[in-house]
Amino acid sequence: MWDILLGWIDSPADRAAAFTALFGILFGLLNWLRTDTPKSETDRRAVIASLRQDRLGARYKALLTRTLDALDAKLSAEERADGAAPRALATAWSFGLLNLSLSLALAYPILGLLLNWGLFNNGALGGDVVIPEAELLVRAATLCGLAVAIALKFYSLRLQGRAKLVLELVLLGLAVAVAVAGALVVAVAVAVAFAVEWIGARLNLRTISLTLWAMLGVAGVSLAARNGASAVDTKSLILFIAALPLLNALADFASTGLTRYLLRRSVDTSGRWEALGDLIGGAAIYLALGCAVIAFIAWTPLLDGTHLANLPQIFQDLADPATRGQYWWLLVMLASTLLPTALHLHLFLMTLIRHIPACLRHWLAYEFVIAARINSNFRGRRAVLALSALNAFALVAPLWLMVELWLTVSPLAIDGSIAIFRCFALAIGAIA
Repeated sequence: MWDILLGWIDSPADRAAAFTALFGILFGLLNWLRTDTPKSETDRRAVIASLRQDRLGARYKALLTRTLDALDAKLSAEERADGAAPRALATAWSFGLLNLSLSLALAYPILGLLLNWGLFNNGALGGDVVIPEAELLVRAATLCGLAVAIALKFYSLRLQGRAKLVLELVLLGLAVAVAVAGALVVAVAVAVAFAVEWIGARLNLRTISLTLWAMLGVAGVSLAARNGASAVDTKSLILFIAALPLLNALADFASTGLTRYLLRRSVDTSGRWEALGDLIGGAAIYLALGCAVIAFIAWTPLLDGTHLANLPQIFQDLADPATRGQYWWLLVMLASTLLPTALHLHLFLMTLIRHIPACLRHWLAYEFVIAARINSNFRGRRAVLALSALNAFALVAPLWLMVELWLTVSPLAIDGSIAIFRCFALAIGAIA
């Protein structure tokens, strides 16, 4: 599945085309969002002041403040809503972040497994069959039922009062209908979603995203048990749907919280030591997660003396580039802990790219001033187009640069990581 999704961008030309398309999409979106800038005095003054800012540090800190405030509004609403001064640690490692980390950690194995099974009839993870093969009609009915349930769930977020209640009843009716039709998996998943949301509402917790992934998780487990326990590898089910997502979520929670905390501190400092601390901390959490997975598998033998995974075989496969690709899920899990650190770097590079062309920035500011002075819609639109292009390029260029950098250094990074994890496994006796 990994090759199908990303195999078409395995050359520099393909990646150039992909990022060019991304630039076009962002350019159109930013241009649409800035449509009213020439007419809005407040917005126009803010844009002009930002363009004329010639201190890179001030520009970077302004971007950090806007980004962190937006994240806090989404992920730390409860921690900052009591009227007291924001608590740095509670805001950085908030409940909302924990909820999101758990959701994303569940997302890629469960969603990847369900899509791979539904589209290609291949319900395997790490080479082990988790969901048995099924007829096309069963797979189509399951995917369609889950898609409708999720779509209605998202739509219900826009409603209030009686309208929301009616839609929830429709969703419950859908669960009953698919249960009668024989798609019991979807019915059970929807019922679990209702239970999770009901508990969350009573506890005054935001559980929408966790509810959705819990629903998909139940669907995955139900599909795995559909043909009986002997039809699937229950060890892989426990490992991929329960143990690894939990460890991954805790690591992502720690890494993202660390980045948020250090970024907020860097607003009041030069930011150099915070950037170094984020890099060291992200690498440490990355290595700690890999070691935790190895230790968990090695130290939790089953009753029959076997383990949840064959660590010697995994290390043997990872050592061979030809068989390494089947462990894409492991790479995604480990690399997710480094995404917050990559975001830290992306914000700095984005600021740098927008800051360097000083002549262009001052020309844009001049265009906005003249357009407002002579009330010229043409000059205002031209300035918006140029500003949107600059911002879109500042967003896409660092991402492209980091992808190319990763593709260049990833063989060394992966080989080095495997060597460290092998040494740890040898130290604790997990492999001979």
